[in-house]
Amino acid sequence: MEYPLSPMCFSCMTARLLFIVSALIGASLLGGCSTCYSYSFTPALAEHTIELEDARPRQAVRTFVSIIGVRRADAGENTPPAVEVRFRIDNGSDVEARIEPSTLQLVSADMMRFDEARIVEGETTIAPRSSATFTAWFPFPDGSSVLRTDLDGLNVSWWLEVGDDRRAQSAAFSKRERVYRAYPHYGPYHSHPRYWHGTWSYHYFFHH
Repeated sequence: MEYPLSPMCFSCMTARLLFIVSALIGASLLGGCSTCYSYSFTPALAEHTIELEDARPRQAVRTFVSIIGVRRADAGENTPPAVEVRFRIDNGSDVEARIEPSTLQLVSADMMRFDEARIVEGETTIAPRSSATFTAWFPFPDGSSVLRTDLDGLNVSWWLEVGDDRRAQSAAFSKRERVYRAYPHYGPYHSHPRYWHGTWSYHYFFHH
């Protein structure tokens, strides 16, 4: 005797089929790579502005910060997993502005402090009346992992020097989940697995 498939069962079978097909396509194209549900954070862009009180006419320095993503470990480059953060400084003053790399810190929602930032691109010293962008990687400490770290919140802090003025600044970010089409994601950023039907797996969604 045959029984019709329930809508829920059919949905489960469809999701599993999409997972298998996507994995096979990815393996054939790139020699095998896990699918993912990428981490992203809000706000997309944080901003700090300081005004130099003694300057005439009024002068200001603006700092923009964005979390680009959570990078996977790269055995070929011998790099651990890390959070990638990008900075932009618009120096509207008549003096040099600077972020000292050793003052950069990143802390997770469970109060884990990441290892010392590694500047991988750009300059942290900005000439008067100019702008510059730099990128920092914050590696996960030894003994930690992406899945064992609470990434629901991240706080980035640093010291900004403008001439003789030195200011402590920080920016807080919260994790959000983006929705992707049902195909594997390839690239340097870490996956976000979900618990599905008793096993760790990956959800697939479609853009609206």
